Amino acid sequence: MNIKKKYLKAFNLSVLFCNHLTQGLIRMKHSKIAFMITVFLLLFASFQSCKVSQISEVEKKEDKNKEFLTADKNAKDLFHVLLSSDGYMISQMNLQEIIERLPDTGGDQYMCEEIKKFDIIDEQKEAVIKVWLYPDLPGRIMKIRPQTPSYLLEVDELLTDDVQRWNFKFPRSYVSPTQFTIKYRIILRKKKSDKEILKDIKELMRKDK
Repeated sequence: MNIKKKYLKAFNLSVLFCNHLTQGLIRMKHSKIAFMITVFLLLFASFQSCKVSQISEVEKKEDKNKEFLTADKNAKDLFHVLLSSDGYMISQMNLQEIIERLPDTGGDQYMCEEIKKFDIIDEQKEAVIKVWLYPDLPGRIMKIRPQTPSYLLEVDELLTDDVQRWNFKFPRSYVSPTQFTIKYRIILRKKKSDKEILKDIKELMRKDK
Protein backbone atom coordinates (compact mmCIF):
# COMPACT_ATOMS: atom_id res chain seq x y z
CA MET A 1 0.00 0.00 0.00
CA ASN A 2 1.52 3.38 -0.97
CA ILE A 3 1.59 6.47 1.29
CA LYS A 4 -1.38 8.12 -0.41
CA LYS A 5 -3.56 5.03 0.13
CA LYS A 6 -2.51 4.84 3.79
CA TYR A 7 -3.58 8.42 4.45
CA LEU A 8 -6.86 7.91 2.59
CA LYS A 9 -7.52 4.84 4.68
CA ALA A 10 -6.75 6.81 7.86
CA PHE A 11 -9.09 9.57 6.74
CA ASN A 12 -11.96 7.17 5.99
CA LEU A 13 -11.48 5.28 9.25
CA SER A 14 -11.45 8.55 11.20
CA VAL A 15 -14.77 9.62 9.70
CA LEU A 16 -16.36 6.20 10.28
CA PHE A 17 -15.08 6.09 13.87
CA CYS A 18 -16.32 9.64 14.45
CA ASN A 19 -19.84 8.78 13.29
CA HIS A 20 -19.95 5.55 15.27
CA LEU A 21 -18.67 7.12 18.53
CA THR A 22 -20.91 10.17 18.24
CA GLN A 23 -24.04 8.07 17.74
CA GLY A 24 -23.10 5.93 20.72
CA LEU A 25 -22.53 8.90 23.01
CA ILE A 26 -25.75 10.58 21.91
CA ARG A 27 -27.66 7.42 22.79
CA MET A 28 -25.96 7.64 26.20
CA LYS A 29 -27.12 11.29 26.51
CA HIS A 30 -23.57 12.68 26.59
CA SER A 31 -24.23 15.17 23.81
CA LYS A 32 -21.60 17.72 24.96
CA ILE A 33 -18.86 15.10 25.07
CA ALA A 34 -20.05 13.76 21.74
CA PHE A 35 -19.80 17.21 20.21
CA MET A 36 -16.24 17.78 21.52
CA ILE A 37 -15.02 14.40 20.30
CA THR A 38 -16.70 14.97 16.94
CA VAL A 39 -14.91 18.31 16.49
CA PHE A 40 -11.56 16.75 17.49
CA LEU A 41 -11.90 13.82 15.12
CA LEU A 42 -13.06 16.01 12.25
CA LEU A 43 -10.02 18.22 12.76
CA PHE A 44 -7.83 15.13 12.71
CA ALA A 45 -9.55 13.89 9.56
CA SER A 46 -9.11 17.31 7.96
CA PHE A 47 -5.39 17.23 8.80
CA GLN A 48 -5.03 13.82 7.18
CA SER A 49 -6.92 15.12 4.12
CA CYS A 50 -4.41 17.99 3.79
CA LYS A 51 -1.56 15.48 3.88
CA VAL A 52 -3.24 13.47 1.12
CA SER A 53 -3.61 16.66 -0.94
CA GLN A 54 0.08 17.52 -0.50
CA ILE A 55 1.17 14.02 -1.50
CA SER A 56 -1.15 14.18 -4.50
CA GLU A 57 0.52 17.41 -5.66
CA VAL A 58 3.97 15.82 -5.36
CA GLU A 59 2.81 12.83 -7.39
CA LYS A 60 1.37 15.14 -10.08
CA LYS A 61 4.71 16.95 -10.37
CA GLU A 62 6.57 13.65 -10.62
CA ASP A 63 4.22 12.50 -13.37
CA LYS A 64 4.73 15.77 -15.28
CA ASN A 65 8.50 15.41 -15.02
CA LYS A 66 8.33 11.84 -16.34
CA GLU A 67 6.24 13.12 -19.24
CA PHE A 68 8.76 15.93 -19.81
CA LEU A 69 11.54 13.33 -20.23
CA THR A 70 9.54 10.98 -22.46
CA ALA A 71 10.74 10.94 -26.09
CA ASP A 72 8.29 12.69 -28.41
CA LYS A 73 8.86 13.00 -32.16
CA ASN A 74 6.45 15.95 -32.27
CA ALA A 75 8.34 17.95 -29.65
CA LYS A 76 9.66 21.35 -30.76
CA ASP A 77 12.93 20.88 -28.90
CA LEU A 78 15.56 18.26 -29.66
CA PHE A 79 16.65 17.77 -26.05
CA HIS A 80 14.90 18.09 -22.71
CA VAL A 81 16.94 18.55 -19.53
CA LEU A 82 15.51 18.18 -16.01
CA LEU A 83 17.92 19.97 -13.71
CA SER A 84 17.94 20.09 -9.91
CA SER A 85 20.48 19.77 -7.14
CA ASP A 86 19.39 16.12 -6.88
CA GLY A 87 20.14 15.17 -10.47
CA TYR A 88 20.80 16.05 -14.10
CA MET A 89 18.51 14.08 -16.41
CA ILE A 90 18.58 14.49 -20.16
CA SER A 91 16.30 13.03 -22.81
CA GLN A 92 16.53 13.28 -26.60
CA MET A 93 13.14 13.78 -28.16
CA ASN A 94 13.89 12.80 -31.77
CA LEU A 95 16.55 12.19 -34.46
CA GLN A 96 18.43 9.63 -32.35
CA GLU A 97 19.68 7.96 -35.53
CA ILE A 98 21.63 11.01 -36.76
CA ILE A 99 22.80 12.90 -33.65
CA GLU A 100 23.67 12.00 -30.07
CA ARG A 101 24.87 14.01 -27.14
CA LEU A 102 28.08 12.53 -25.70
CA PRO A 103 27.89 11.65 -21.98
CA ASP A 104 29.65 13.94 -19.51
CA THR A 105 28.94 12.65 -16.00
CA GLY A 106 31.44 14.97 -14.34
CA GLY A 107 29.95 18.03 -16.03
CA ASP A 108 26.43 16.93 -15.14
CA GLN A 109 27.38 16.57 -11.47
CA TYR A 110 29.05 19.98 -11.52
CA MET A 111 25.78 21.53 -12.76
CA CYS A 112 23.88 19.91 -9.88
CA GLU A 113 26.35 21.42 -7.42
CA GLU A 114 26.00 24.84 -9.04
CA ILE A 115 22.19 24.80 -9.03
CA LYS A 116 22.28 23.84 -5.34
CA LYS A 117 23.34 27.45 -4.62
CA PHE A 118 19.86 28.57 -5.70
CA ASP A 119 17.99 26.15 -3.43
CA ILE A 120 16.68 28.97 -1.25
CA ILE A 121 13.14 28.97 -2.69
CA ASP A 122 10.63 26.39 -3.88
CA GLU A 123 10.32 27.20 -7.57
CA GLN A 124 10.08 25.53 -10.95
CA LYS A 125 11.16 27.33 -14.10
CA GLU A 126 11.59 26.46 -17.76
CA ALA A 127 14.00 27.92 -20.29
CA VAL A 128 14.83 27.26 -23.96
CA ILE A 129 18.25 27.69 -25.53
CA LYS A 130 18.96 27.66 -29.25
CA VAL A 131 22.15 26.06 -30.53
CA TRP A 132 23.97 26.35 -33.86
CA LEU A 133 26.63 23.82 -34.89
CA TYR A 134 29.47 24.14 -37.38
CA PRO A 135 28.43 22.15 -40.47
CA ASP A 136 31.73 20.26 -40.64
CA LEU A 137 32.68 17.32 -38.45
CA PRO A 138 33.13 16.99 -35.50
CA GLY A 139 30.15 19.42 -35.39
CA ARG A 140 31.27 21.63 -32.55
CA ILE A 141 29.04 24.36 -31.14
CA MET A 142 29.23 27.58 -33.13
CA LYS A 143 26.69 29.76 -31.32
CA ILE A 144 24.38 29.65 -28.30
CA ARG A 145 21.48 32.02 -27.69
CA PRO A 146 18.81 32.02 -24.95
CA GLN A 147 15.45 31.81 -26.73
CA THR A 148 13.08 31.71 -23.75
CA PRO A 149 14.71 32.78 -20.46
CA SER A 150 13.78 31.50 -17.03
CA TYR A 151 13.92 35.13 -15.81
CA LEU A 152 16.34 34.05 -13.09
CA LEU A 153 19.39 35.88 -14.41
CA GLU A 154 22.11 33.84 -12.74
CA VAL A 155 20.36 30.57 -13.62
CA ASP A 156 20.09 31.64 -17.29
CA GLU A 157 23.82 32.38 -17.34
CA LEU A 158 24.48 28.97 -15.81
CA LEU A 159 22.40 27.22 -18.50
CA THR A 160 24.38 28.95 -21.27
CA ASP A 161 27.61 27.78 -19.63
CA ASP A 162 26.16 24.27 -19.41
CA VAL A 163 25.45 24.01 -23.15
CA GLN A 164 28.98 25.16 -24.00
CA ARG A 165 30.40 21.90 -22.65
CA TRP A 166 28.12 19.71 -24.78
CA ASN A 167 29.68 17.53 -27.49
CA PHE A 168 27.93 15.43 -30.10
CA LYS A 169 28.34 12.26 -32.13
CA PHE A 170 26.97 11.84 -35.66
CA PRO A 171 26.37 8.15 -36.55
CA ARG A 172 25.93 8.91 -40.28
CA SER A 173 29.19 10.89 -40.49
CA TYR A 174 27.63 14.24 -41.36
CA VAL A 175 26.44 17.10 -39.18
CA SER A 176 22.67 17.31 -38.96
CA PRO A 177 20.79 19.17 -37.69
CA THR A 178 22.95 22.27 -37.54
CA GLN A 179 20.31 24.16 -35.52
CA PHE A 180 18.14 22.93 -32.66
CA THR A 181 16.78 23.93 -29.26
CA ILE A 182 17.25 22.55 -25.75
CA LYS A 183 14.46 22.90 -23.22
CA TYR A 184 15.42 23.01 -19.54
CA ARG A 185 13.15 22.46 -16.58
CA ILE A 186 14.85 23.79 -13.46
CA ILE A 187 13.57 22.65 -10.08
CA LEU A 188 14.65 24.66 -7.04
CA ARG A 189 13.85 23.48 -3.52
CA LYS A 190 14.17 25.41 -0.30
CA LYS A 191 16.45 23.16 1.73
CA LYS A 192 17.63 25.67 4.32
CA SER A 193 15.91 27.67 7.03
CA ASP A 194 15.52 31.44 6.65
CA LYS A 195 18.17 31.87 9.33
CA GLU A 196 20.68 29.75 7.38
CA ILE A 197 19.89 31.61 4.14
CA LEU A 198 20.48 35.00 5.79
CA LYS A 199 23.77 33.71 7.17
CA ASP A 200 24.88 32.62 3.67
CA ILE A 201 23.91 36.01 2.20
CA LYS A 202 25.93 37.79 4.87
CA GLU A 203 28.92 35.58 4.06
CA LEU A 204 28.66 36.43 0.37
CA MET A 205 28.39 40.14 1.12
CA ARG A 206 31.45 39.88 3.37
CA LYS A 207 33.44 38.20 0.57
CA ASP A 208 32.43 40.87 -1.95
CA LYS A 209 33.83 43.68 0.18
